[in-house]
Amino acid sequence: MLLLTEGRIVKANREKCHQHKDECEPLESCTSIRAQAWNNADTAHREPFGEGIEEGPRGPSDGIGMAEIKISPKELVLVRKTRDIMLEHRGKENAIHSRELSRLLGIKEGDTFIKVRSIVDKVIRRYGLPIAGDTHAGYFIIVRPNELTDYIGSLEGRKLEIENKKNIVFQNYLDHYGSLEVRKEE
Repeated sequence: MLLLTEGRIVKANREKCHQHKDECEPLESCTSIRAQAWNNADTAHREPFGEGIEEGPRGPSDGIGMAEIKISPKELVLVRKTRDIMLEHRGKENAIHSRELSRLLGIKEGDTFIKVRSIVDKVIRRYGLPIAGDTHAGYFIIVRPNELTDYIGSLEGRKLEIENKKNIVFQNYLDHYGSLEVRKEE
């Protein structure tokens, strides 16, 4: 089992098996496809993604990402099409660039690809797919532990950059106005 702890991913010795609902020790001995997916780099064809993906909001078992996703009927068509496209892009070596994804979906986008990002996010939340986005490679379904750790590291780096920017803006405000007093708009 992979655990996120202090910004690092570590492998635990035990995991509650998704299929058997009890402890499988060691995890490698479990016959569950979901359990095996993270322990064998060649399991891309055996992953629990593809046929049988449930409709509706999904997410990790702890409830994160489980909030109801509001999607218009028109957007739902794009979300389903994106899901189907992403299922063909397993592993970083098979990533698809935002520009190509935008073209396949028939979306006219600028250089920021805001719409594509939003749709991919909805696919992640609605179908529980572990999709990563890489600035250079593009979007792909994570199939190996190193792809997961690289992506989590990238997200942690972005989180730190945002936190740093927040602190700078806050300090600049204090330097400029001297306090947090409520000021009347002029």
